[in-house]
Amino acid sequence: VAFLADPRPPRAPGVEPPGSSSYSVLSMSPPALPESVRLKWRHLLRGRGLQIAAPAPAAATASRASPSDPSLGTSASWQECLERGGGLAHVALSADLAQIDGLIVTLQSAWNASGVNASRLCFHAFALPHQRDFVVEGLRCAFGDALLPQPGPSDVIKAFQLRGTARLLVHALNASRVWSEAGLKEPASDGTPQPGDVMLGESDLSLALRSDTGNLGAVHNFARFSLHNLLPGLARVIYLDVDVVVKGDLGELFDVPLRTVAGAPGMVAAVQRSNQPLRTYVDVLQPAVPNWLPSEAPSFNAGVIVVDLDRWRRLHASKLVAEWLALNARKRLWLHGSQPPLLLLFHDEVVPLHWSWNVDGLGHRLNYPKDVLREAKVLHWTGPLKPWRHHGVNRFLWESHTQEYCPQYSFREHTTTCRPDSWFC
Repeated sequence: VAFLADPRPPRAPGVEPPGSSSYSVLSMSPPALPESVRLKWRHLLRGRGLQIAAPAPAAATASRASPSDPSLGTSASWQECLERGGGLAHVALSADLAQIDGLIVTLQSAWNASGVNASRLCFHAFALPHQRDFVVEGLRCAFGDALLPQPGPSDVIKAFQLRGTARLLVHALNASRVWSEAGLKEPASDGTPQPGDVMLGESDLSLALRSDTGNLGAVHNFARFSLHNLLPGLARVIYLDVDVVVKGDLGELFDVPLRTVAGAPGMVAAVQRSNQPLRTYVDVLQPAVPNWLPSEAPSFNAGVIVVDLDRWRRLHASKLVAEWLALNARKRLWLHGSQPPLLLLFHDEVVPLHWSWNVDGLGHRLNYPKDVLREAKVLHWTGPLKPWRHHGVNRFLWESHTQEYCPQYSFREHTTTCRPDSWFC
């Protein structure tokens, strides 16, 4: 366990504090110029015989009812979660069985933090087909009567209403499609590593890395590359890891303008890490890495992001992501799972969010300043010490959001001694 200094960037003289009227969801990091971004994509696409796709038609919202309108029928309500427009805020999450406790806390904390705006929330949870029934029953056990089943929009989606306002769709995640779109071989059913898996932290050669970061090679970490196909009717989506506690209104995050201050289009909005440049994650000295790549560009954590799905589709971003993953399998450019391709492709298209939207490192570190924890809008347990594990840290920040304990569905590990950082001590 490490100890962390204040994660907030130093405030320049004359810059007003977060409580002032000028405070916004965006930070003020200097963005890329619009022309340089346009030229980058023209070069990338022309070199591969691709063209920028036509923009998606704008959503017709004038005749739509408000998402909280009681006149909405159930079928219309759930169908809206699969369509653009309608004033809804879409949140995507992907989890396996061992993360079900994290999924429950993420849903509960996000609903609670949204307050009167909870009716805007459409949660899209993705689970593998053979695990989905277990996940659904675990959610129903934990939330009880607060999670009511509804007629689903299709056979592969189970629909629920959460606490009378928010909507939850549990989708079946097609792992083969995710692996194929990422250009990777699907792992063998017996767990035998496939060629290139060492680059994803999946072989004995990288056990030390995996013990520090968790299983970064799991299919759920690559689902973020397929959201444009998994949610084909949506224009944008928030993607959240499930090791978070949400303390801010996700509707505010969803509505962030996806253009930089200078007008450059943004592919993703994320909290940038100025103290962890791109070279921290990618071996920029490799000949395969373009020499124009700014090695000192700030990185970002991809566990809390807003993605412009329309722009992703138009620019064929998944094909470029797959190229980087394939190159990494041959050249070993990084050992940090699915995040580096996003850094490499979109380092100049990041809309910088205020630091409070991703206070991470809680799975590594103790002793955050109390005012940082108080101002945080998302607390994020990056690192191996997840709060539902027996060796987890900062548990008191997480445990207060847990719901009914259902041992037959829970993977929460209780310690035999009282930890000083546990809510229940």
